[in-house]
Parts: sequence; C-alpha cells; structure tokens
Amino acid sequence: MGIPIDKKVFLQRAYSRFGNKYDYTRVQYKSYKSPIKIRCVFHPVREIAITPEKHLETTGGCKYCLREIRFRSLERKLHHAMIESDDFYFTNKIIEKDFLSDLNLVIDLLSAKNDKSKQKVD
Repeated sequence: MGIPIDKKVFLQRAYSRFGNKYDYTRVQYKSYKSPIKIRCVFHPVREIAITPEKHLETTGGCKYCLREIRFRSLERKLHHAMIESDDFYFTNKIIEKDFLSDLNLVIDLLSAKNDKSKQKVD
C-alpha cells in the first residue's frame, strides 16, 4: 500500500495539477475515495461531487470544461484532416463517435460545404 493521502497532500497535488481552476474552500476531506464538493472557477453553475482520486486522475470533473476540451480536440482532428487532404473530402477519415454526439451540426455543415465544392468541380 502507498502512503495515505490526507487533505494537505491532496490539495498540494490538486493545485499543482489544476492551479486555481477549481475552488476547494468547501472541501470536507474524509478519505481519498470519499466524495468531496468542489466548484469550477470558470463554470460556477453548481458544485461538483467527485472523489479526490477521480479528480486528480481525470480532467477535474467539470462537464463544461470537458465539453470544451472535446470541442478543441475535434477541431484539431478536423483541421488535421483538412490539411492532409487537398480536396477536403473526409470519406477516408475516421472520427471517434464520442466526439460526434454534440457536434452533428458541425459535421453536417462540413459535408454540405464539400458537396457544394464537388458540384463546382463537376
């Protein structure tokens, strides 16, 4: 077994990983696997209930921040696909389905744009 992680060690690790992204003032620390309540500074809509373990292992627990990370990741993948392809067709490109759940509109717009460019070439 490793060294037990107390509140002080947890907060040191959390601040080193996330900086001031989360508010830890309301944390009532019991153990590393017991849920705590934190708040995202950028999206203070509601408190986040998460274990200290999961908080340090993941993106932090804020679903709004996670959504922004997924958007940026999809944008990078689409941009990379456009750079690799001279004619901007995505028929041979694979995009993970978990990114597409909230972004069907973006994909539809890109496919419509490609359809228009195909018509001009024909």
